[in-house]
Amino acid sequence: MCSSTPKKRELQIKIVYYGPALSGKTTNIEQVFKSIPRPPQRTSRS
Repeated sequence: MCSSTPKKRELQIKIVYYGPALSGKTTNIEQVFKSIPRPPQRTSRS
C-alpha cells in the first residue's frame, strides 16, 4: 500500500512481512529503515 502527498513531499508506504520464524523478516525491515535518508531535524526557537 502506498500514498503520497506531493505538496508536503511525503510518501507513506506500508510493508507487510509474512513468513516463518527466524527467516530474516526483522533484519530485513531494519535494513530498509536504515537506508531511508532522514531530513534535517527542525529545532524550535523560544
